[in-house]
Amino acid sequence: MTVTTRPTLVIAEIGSCHDRSLTAALNAVDVAKGAGADVIKYQFWSSVDRMVQRRNAEAYRGVYERYKMPSDWLPSLAECARDRGLIFACSSYLPEDVWRVAEHATILKVSSFESQDRELLVAHIGPVAAGRRLLISLGMDGRQTIANEWLMRGLDESARSRVDFLACTSAYPAPTSGLMLHRIRDMSCWGRGEKPLAGYSDHSWPEQTWTGALAVACGARIIERHLRLDDTDRHNPDYNHSSSPAQFGEYVQHIRYAEYAIGEPQVGPHRCEEPMLAYRAGVEKVQS
Repeated sequence: MTVTTRPTLVIAEIGSCHDRSLTAALNAVDVAKGAGADVIKYQFWSSVDRMVQRRNAEAYRGVYERYKMPSDWLPSLAECARDRGLIFACSSYLPEDVWRVAEHATILKVSSFESQDRELLVAHIGPVAAGRRLLISLGMDGRQTIANEWLMRGLDESARSRVDFLACTSAYPAPTSGLMLHRIRDMSCWGRGEKPLAGYSDHSWPEQTWTGALAVACGARIIERHLRLDDTDRHNPDYNHSSSPAQFGEYVQHIRYAEYAIGEPQVGPHRCEEPMLAYRAGVEKVQS
């Protein structure tokens, strides 16, 4: 099978699976490329104390400290991604970090935990206005209301087109019964005037390599999926909901199959049906 078009943007989210090793973080670029991703994404926070304070998450202090990415990794990772033909993306969690990340990343990300954070959303106005693309996950029944009021109003029409919202379920891993893929296509569950959801941030079990394809069938044009390395520490907090390289490759292949099966819009019968047209009952044969 050859797919000639690739309308779905596939993002490999590395999260903490670099195990705070720059070598591993750089190796992840090659792994993501080999697995068929279009984008590689990391996560950055400059201050553990600020993360704990803003998220009210003292219980996670040790995790934030252990997997905090040094800021001097950003230019190296961005350059490596570009050299491999991947788009470099990164999540920010603190308002003061947004521009630091935007200096290197083409795509910025706001997680579902921060999607209602007015200060963080406002901090993204400048980078988006300057040409960066922004993705915002809407897990935990998050709505676009805060983003529309504090982010979108500060952008002109062209800049607003660079902001997209992703459905997601903020459980790690998320059970199949909780994926709620209907949110991608069923806008009746969202408020009036909200932007259609552009895609899906997938936290399903890694062995479920078909969930991205289902999201594409529901209309997703952007898919985000966690990716780990084969030697990622099994005690890493992102390990259980991250795909192995082999699983991620299969996951991307299923997305491409879904695109192929959905096909391109056309009028009239498909060319594969043409030999059968002569046998269709009830249709007057045209005499040449």
